[in-house]
Amino acid sequence: PAMQWLIIVGQAIAGLILGAAGFWGFVQLWRWNVYFALVLSAVVIFGIVTLVHLVRRRHDLPTTLLALGVGLFLTLGPLIFLATS
Repeated sequence: PAMQWLIIVGQAIAGLILGAAGFWGFVQLWRWNVYFALVLSAVVIFGIVTLVHLVRRRHDLPTTLLALGVGLFLTLGPLIFLATS
């Protein structure tokens, strides 16, 4: 069981690092080109939701909505951050 907990913690840390890197990347992208960032944000959100559907064995609505929320936060959160600062 200890090895399984280490794998879970490692996945959580990797997810946080990738999420922070994606957020920072979209901050830079929204500063550089708004139209490209808008198109890429739609592609990234679609990719996250599709990946969740491929990885999960059950296709349930809460998991899909969580993936959608994460994608929206990751891609459109930097735009809101830039608009308020």
